[in-house]
Amino acid sequence: MSLPGFRLVLLLLLMSPAALAQSITGISVSYSPASPRVGQPYTATATVTATGPSTPAGTVQIRFPGNPETCTAGPLVGSGVTATATCTLVSSTAGLKSMQASFEGNYPPANFGVAPITIQPATTTLALKVLPDPSARNRVFVQALVQPDVGNPTGSYTFTSGANSCTPAAGENWCSLLPDQSTTTPVVSVSYSGDANFGAASAGTPITVTDLPWIRRLVSAPFPDQVTDPYSNAGV
Repeated sequence: MSLPGFRLVLLLLLMSPAALAQSITGISVSYSPASPRVGQPYTATATVTATGPSTPAGTVQIRFPGNPETCTAGPLVGSGVTATATCTLVSSTAGLKSMQASFEGNYPPANFGVAPITIQPATTTLALKVLPDPSARNRVFVQALVQPDVGNPTGSYTFTSGANSCTPAAGENWCSLLPDQSTTTPVVSVSYSGDANFGAASAGTPITVTDLPWIRRLVSAPFPDQVTDPYSNAGV
C-alpha cells in the first residue's frame, strides 16, 4: 500500500462511525405555482433531510444547469433532521427545466438532482405606440412592445389600418404605416405571431387624423367629368 493510501485508511480508522455517517441524505424541491409562465415569479421550497443528530442549518442553491436562472434558499429552518427554506425564481425561456440543488451549512456540502419544472410560454400582451397622434393625413410610426419584458421575443408583427398594412424588418418591432384614409378616427391594429417563449397576441387603438377642409374635399371629390368639366383635358 502506498503512503497516501495508508494515511487515508488510518484517518478513517481514527474517526468515529457516527462522524463518518453524518451527512445530508436528500434534498427535495417543490414549486408554486407548479407550472409557471415565462416572466412569472414562482417560489421554490427546498426541504433538506440529514442523518442527524443536528437539524440541517445553512442554505440551498437551486439552479438550472446551463441556464442563468438561480436562487439561494435560506436560512434553513426546521427541527429534528429536516429543515426547509424558500426562494424566488423567474424564467426567461419556456420548456422542461432540469434542476439541481446544493447544500452549504453544518453538514458536508451536498449536491442533488431535484424534480424538474415545466415553464409555459408567457401569456403575452402588446403595448402599441403610434406617433404622432393626432396625425396629419400621412404615414405614422407604429411600434409594438411585448409584455412581459423578459427574454428576446422573436415572433413577427403585422400592423394594419383599414386596407393598409406594414411589416417590420426581421428582428424589428416597428414600421411606417399609412392610416386608413376613409375616416378621421382610423384604428391602428397589430398582431404578433408568438414564438416558443411568448404566446400570440393582438392589440388595437384608434387615432385622430386631422387635415384642412380643402384637403378633405379634394380627397372625397369625384374625378372631373371630361364631357362637362371645362377644366378637363378632354380633346387635348
